[in-house]
Amino acid sequence: MSVVQEGGVGLLAALSPEVRYNIGLVVVLVSLVVAGVAVYRAWREVNEDVEPATTEELLASFKQARYAGDLDEEEYARVRRQVEQSAPLPPASRPPQCDDQGSTPP
Repeated sequence: MSVVQEGGVGLLAALSPEVRYNIGLVVVLVSLVVAGVAVYRAWREVNEDVEPATTEELLASFKQARYAGDLDEEEYARVRRQVEQSAPLPPASRPPQCDDQGSTPP
């Protein structure tokens, strides 16, 4: 007899069919749980909402440059005005969208 038979196959052969069935069932169930968690994480990552950057987030690097002395007050004020003018409105204060016929949605 070889060592493999005595260690692995011999042990498996010594188990009753019911025990082998239960071990297989546990392996399958654990595999399903692991796969389910992986699929859920991937789905959540794909479907997470990407929020647009806020005005403060956009201005953060310019503030750092101003504090470091790389940007003077006049340039910072000009950049800040531009960012605030081009910043999108929050969803609640956006005007209703018009369709191709010029009517507003209900």
